[in-house]
Amino acid sequence: MPSSRLSACCGFRKGTIAGTRRNGRDAPDAVARKVFREALSAGVDWIFHAVLATEGDLDTVARAGFPIMPAFTQGEIWPEHAIGVAPAMRDRLKTQLDVNIKGMAGAKARGIRLLLGTDSGNAAVMTPGKWRGYEAGFFVKHLGYTPLEAIVLQTRENALAMRLEGKLGTIEPGMIADIVILDVIPAETSRCWATRPMSA
Repeated sequence: MPSSRLSACCGFRKGTIAGTRRNGRDAPDAVARKVFREALSAGVDWIFHAVLATEGDLDTVARAGFPIMPAFTQGEIWPEHAIGVAPAMRDRLKTQLDVNIKGMAGAKARGIRLLLGTDSGNAAVMTPGKWRGYEAGFFVKHLGYTPLEAIVLQTRENALAMRLEGKLGTIEPGMIADIVILDVIPAETSRCWATRPMSA
């Protein structure tokens, strides 16, 4: 997508930004470095994946204050559980995931705001609902977040991606109700996010 068109899309919230759009928010799928840099120049609300972001790219993101939603789950689930994925493709996906983990660790170290979301429903292996909670556990395991920090990312911080900051994601008067009750203590273990809720 030409830079001029990308800028127009970002300015008017129309069309598809680099192939990805979430809930009306501009979310460029920054798989290619060129697209990533053009997205930064155009101005966006947040960045999806950022798989190939360089150190310089992350410095730019940090200065601009753009959040990133890495969406790791498909990168790990697809090579392990997808039917018909060739060995070469599995190896490529695993390598890409390793690169993404390293990049997002660098983003976290720079103070870049990370959002917690997935590609659920984007591929046959990502059955909606089946892998709920996987991404939160991934953040704990690979990026050093505590379970409670991951809960905050998954609730209050993710309200940004839905344009509902200050309206969704916390339990307090006047907030949109969105409550799940589990039979475990989520702040003590990330494994609970893959369990069946008691009620919702």
